[in-house]
Amino acid sequence: MLYIKINAALEVVAVQEDMPEEVKGWGVGKGVCPYAFSFAPEDTEYNNPILGEGWMNKNDIRNHPSPKMFAQQIADSLTKFTGKQFLMTDRGDGYKDDFGFVEVPQVGDHVSKYFNGDSYYVGKVISVSKTFKKIVAQDEQGNKVSFNRRRESGAWVSNSMWSLIGGIHDERNPHF
Repeated sequence: MLYIKINAALEVVAVQEDMPEEVKGWGVGKGVCPYAFSFAPEDTEYNNPILGEGWMNKNDIRNHPSPKMFAQQIADSLTKFTGKQFLMTDRGDGYKDDFGFVEVPQVGDHVSKYFNGDSYYVGKVISVSKTFKKIVAQDEQGNKVSFNRRRESGAWVSNSMWSLIGGIHDERNPHF
């Protein structure tokens, strides 16, 4: 999971893959974590004394009074901070965590396709549309696979079945 440190202006100031050391060990019954992010001043167990500042992950977006706007702001700030393209995601009605963000695969990235426990290496990304709705990958033999983004989700899909995943993966579901 991606952990993001934001300042009082809600700008990204640090990013890391693992839970930050200063946040580990805090939780119910252990007092207030001075490094954890919160918007809820009445939450005395978890809130940050400086509201809106500290470490967060995508699960904290739902606590913002305007989660869609906040997710867009974080995606824009992540793009500026990392130099990689991030997009706001909206899973749609009926989901507890409607809004989030996702990193867009870049030209030259290795990608694979995944469905029901099976994954196959596709090749490298050769194009990403300006709207980020379409990503095309190509293998060494010149075979191309096109993936289209589902609405504002964080998923790009090929043939209404195969999901795009980053990296080189070639695994089969052992349950078949």
